[in-house]
Amino acid sequence: MMRTLLRHLGVAAALALSAVVSVAAQPDAPGLRPEAGPPSSAMPAALQHVRFDQKLDAQLPLDTTFRDEAGHQVQLGRYFGARPVVLAFVYYECPMLCTQILNGLVSGLGVAMINSATQGTRLQGLWMGQLGAIGIGVLLLLVVAATDYRRLADRSPLLLGATLVLLFATLALAPRIAGTRRWLSLGPVQFQPSEFVKIPTVLMLAKYFGSRKSTVLTIKEMMIGTAIFAGPVGLIMLEPDAGQAITYFPILAAMFFLSGVKVRYVILAMVIAAVFIPAAWMVGVKTGKIKTYQQERINAIIDPDSVDPKGFGYHTIQSTITVGKGGLAGIQGDPETSQSVLKFLPEPHTDFIFAVTAENTGFIGCVSLLLAYALLLSRMIAGARQASDRAGMLVIMSIVCGMVFQIFMNVGMALGVLPVIGVPLPLMSAGLSAILSTFVAIGFVVSVKLRRFVN
Repeated sequence: MMRTLLRHLGVAAALALSAVVSVAAQPDAPGLRPEAGPPSSAMPAALQHVRFDQKLDAQLPLDTTFRDEAGHQVQLGRYFGARPVVLAFVYYECPMLCTQILNGLVSGLGVAMINSATQGTRLQGLWMGQLGAIGIGVLLLLVVAATDYRRLADRSPLLLGATLVLLFATLALAPRIAGTRRWLSLGPVQFQPSEFVKIPTVLMLAKYFGSRKSTVLTIKEMMIGTAIFAGPVGLIMLEPDAGQAITYFPILAAMFFLSGVKVRYVILAMVIAAVFIPAAWMVGVKTGKIKTYQQERINAIIDPDSVDPKGFGYHTIQSTITVGKGGLAGIQGDPETSQSVLKFLPEPHTDFIFAVTAENTGFIGCVSLLLAYALLLSRMIAGARQASDRAGMLVIMSIVCGMVFQIFMNVGMALGVLPVIGVPLPLMSAGLSAILSTFVAIGFVVSVKLRRFVN
């Protein structure tokens, strides 16, 4: 057991180290800023008092010249470039470094939990595939970060159109599995196109709302935004995949809120939702559009005692048992008594990865994981505050809202307070499509932040 735990920790540490090295190896660029002023007494007096948590170019031009410690005349923009790359990186981009460390730690923990959840099953060894997906994800993150997000936003109609073609292909060509068509095959690899449609949708919405001159949304602008959003969501609902479709709504909500939606429109939307949702539920039940298993999943939350514990309530009941078994610091004693090892917990490597984490690491581990998510999201929000344009800010904040919603839904499913709808936990759940789309999204966050001084 101890050797297995040490191997898991080694994987997590290796991923964190690889993330640090990959980011630290990026070339130094003008416009990067340190968290604190340079300590050298050779710096000019005006520079000693510059607040480096503000834009450098708003204080001193990067071509400002002064004499360094050796008496040579150098430019401010090249001063830190003469230092070792890692030191310059820490000076300028410590928050970015922290972001990459958090990515590595959370992903590494996910690999360890997948390994634990699949021991002795036909999926044993899945953790190696997840590790490979993370490696590909890191490469994609670096490629996206090195690309100007505004160029991709300008091409968002083409990107969105291409991904919509993939959704049409999914409906036409994907095999029906458990009553749905969600996955396309590319040789031995299966992928879920609905995961990759999110980023073009975000870029398209950010490009549209970011180019507006007014500070208040009009009805027409809201309708255009809703039309952009409705295309991918409608096709995903036809698969059908309600769990994936619902993760798009926080993106649109973030776009509306940050673009200046009027309060009366928000109140009107809430009133309409309060009337429409119950009415739609009743109509759906009577017409059979809402399936029996979907009704039972809701009932399992509202009234757990009324649901068959061996039927539709099985997932929720087993998940809450698994979470409770972890106690304060994780399961004690023989690991063979684990809910996931004994195969009582369904889908432990995807939908219920948080329950497996709770069982293995306990309350302390779960709180630490949520704290890591909070720190990661806080760095992303800081990047949104520093964005050079409104579109960049909207890209980051819509990604943040989408991740927060997924974390909330997945944890709620594991705790038995939300219905089981198949929402993955970002950076943790097994799945090539989910992990790649998350790393690409974080790559766009990095791209916006690296270009915060570019007009």
